[in-house]
Amino acid sequence: MRTFIVLSIVVAAISPTAATAPTQAPLALPAAPWIDDEVHDGVVHFLFTHPARCGRYDLETKSWLPAITLPQTPAVFAINDDGIFVGFRSGLVSRFDHAGGSELPITVLDDEPAEMVISGDVLVVLHANREDTHTFSTWSGVALDVSDFYFYRKQGLAPAPELGRVFANVEYRPGYFEVGPYGQLGSQVYSYSTTSLYTETTWLSPDSSYLVYDSGELFFSDDLEPLKDLGGAVDDLVFYGDVPVVLRNDRLIAYSPAFLRTGEVDPGVAARRIRVHGDEIAVFHLGVTGIEAVWVPVADLEPTPPGQPADPSGLAFSPEDAVVDDRGIVYLLSRTYQSVFRFSTDTGSFLETIPTAGRAEHVTYSPLDDRLFIGYDSGAVGVVELDPGGNPSPETAHLVVSPSLDGLASASEFFFTAAGKGSDVTLRTHDASGAEVSQSSPHDASPSHCWASATRRMYRIDLSPERLFFNPIDAGGVIGAEASSGSGFDIDPPIRISADGASVLLGSGGIFDGASLLLTDEIGTSHLDAVWAGDEIVTLRENGGSSRLTRYDDSLSIVADITVPGQPERLFSVGADLLLLSSNPAGRPAFSTWNHGLDSDDLSVFVTDGEDHITAGEPLSYTISVAALGSGTTSGLTVSSEPSDHLTGLAWTCVATPPSACGAAAGAGAVSDTATVGPGGSLDYAVTATVDPSAVGTTRHAVRVEPPAGRAWEDADLTEIIDPLEAFTDGFEDGTTDRWTVVSP
Repeated sequence: MRTFIVLSIVVAAISPTAATAPTQAPLALPAAPWIDDEVHDGVVHFLFTHPARCGRYDLETKSWLPAITLPQTPAVFAINDDGIFVGFRSGLVSRFDHAGGSELPITVLDDEPAEMVISGDVLVVLHANREDTHTFSTWSGVALDVSDFYFYRKQGLAPAPELGRVFANVEYRPGYFEVGPYGQLGSQVYSYSTTSLYTETTWLSPDSSYLVYDSGELFFSDDLEPLKDLGGAVDDLVFYGDVPVVLRNDRLIAYSPAFLRTGEVDPGVAARRIRVHGDEIAVFHLGVTGIEAVWVPVADLEPTPPGQPADPSGLAFSPEDAVVDDRGIVYLLSRTYQSVFRFSTDTGSFLETIPTAGRAEHVTYSPLDDRLFIGYDSGAVGVVELDPGGNPSPETAHLVVSPSLDGLASASEFFFTAAGKGSDVTLRTHDASGAEVSQSSPHDASPSHCWASATRRMYRIDLSPERLFFNPIDAGGVIGAEASSGSGFDIDPPIRISADGASVLLGSGGIFDGASLLLTDEIGTSHLDAVWAGDEIVTLRENGGSSRLTRYDDSLSIVADITVPGQPERLFSVGADLLLLSSNPAGRPAFSTWNHGLDSDDLSVFVTDGEDHITAGEPLSYTISVAALGSGTTSGLTVSSEPSDHLTGLAWTCVATPPSACGAAAGAGAVSDTATVGPGGSLDYAVTATVDPSAVGTTRHAVRVEPPAGRAWEDADLTEIIDPLEAFTDGFEDGTTDRWTVVSP
């Protein structure tokens, strides 16, 4: 068997004049640019200080409306159906009707307001100190609440009335403060898990599931955890449906819902703001005589249609959850990419992606009815039917539990859910149709749920206080009384149960009796994952950025212990083998197979580039790293490449880590080397080239790793590449053709 890697490079062609200029007269140029702008009812309002006024541009007619003169110098404003709310530098806050008349003074602050937003029917005003926060009724102007939030600084307000929150940069972290429907101010929350944010603007996605800061960083709105980075600062942002379109350095860049670039347009002006209307984007800029707008068709940005499967090849992600079915297909849930990615251990390649209905938290597999269940924090659970070949149907709604989903699992012929938070969690069983069979409450929330089919017990853990539980579930689906280990133990996920259900291994290293929940033994160290192999155990740990696999015999003596490249993620039992899921240095998933003796015939191939953008005519460099995962040595291994005509001036060098050895130290043109790969060693080929200045479209550069003459890989059905993925992760992110992919001969 030969193993191929195909490099596809997309050379982006930037459209210099893809926009159309307006025919209407521009707004007369003020002495200073506008200081704020808002869209309401299809009209863009521009706030000016000199002279004090509000300019108005109708997006439907693409023409200017009469400006509204303001009585004094404004600082901020906000608009809803009740009127135009203006905060002046004097501290006065007033409401005007949409024509600029009928002023209603609301309050006078002791300093000018810093920001103003509307959340539902509540006007939220941030004091100049960015700490004091005031709320008022938008329809009556009556003061509702005020708080200093313990002197926490806030900037870049983005209201989410359906969540009862106003998001912001809080103390230089992603955060929010609570605003009730009647203006009551609640708690303020910010994340401790990120580096400092130095941002001024926050945007909220249309479904309120994530935040975008002007640094280009994205965070989930529910837990403020990092979601993605758009690869650069954001000057402005709009959403075309659920497709984000970014203004950056006078260019419009569209991203798919999975945050992969789909297109880029240069509107030909020094863009200041963008606004979407219908199937066009208005690009506002300061012209010679005033504010002008040019229009860009959204189609020029090649937006991804909703619900399209994301191509996992080359994507960097750590799965939120992962399961394997009876065919050896691994399902990787990515909340970031709203997908369940499928990896076949038979072909060593990704299969068709399952798009999810939103940003899911859980996935589980039911072997009895061959279905996947996908769970969302909202309490919704979707189902995916698998045909005899493992091909998935589209996800369909299955059931909803209230108030939120804490966990889900298969329970033989039933489906198990845990709903709620804290100490008020309800456990339920459901039949194949989704109908509830039984429930039990209240219980404590658990980060892990694991079913023991041999003994019909559902195991859970509590981290505070640390305890192990199980609930029996009988053949009729009825949930029985809870059994507890009591406290006083180190309890950490995951939960791994022996095939006969007699023993339960926890991530903290403790082994408990499956019936009495008494601690019977310990393996001494904690681990990220583990697999029972009969009476033996194989654990997965992190070891300095690498994956450490350790095998224990039935007396818990270590009989094998190896460390392999890649950050550890998960360990599965697939047939008679083990499947290791790790992440390569670029954060992309990598797979390798091992026997229970912890030996492997797989090779690892990592391809990295270190680039963040590549264009025609620019230099290009990348590194191909080849290493043996197992204990054997392969001499006469051929590493070769077939560069496209779009790549010129190719040269390469090879550096080996013993006992691996390069056949040649350097070469010109395509890589062609006959080398040796030994245990613990690697081959690193550094390739340099130039992309032809006239190159457009797709450029391919195939890299082949072949066994020596007269030999074949041990398993002809498996690729020996554990990382058959994209080289240029940052530079080419259109989600389609710009990928390293495996091609089977």
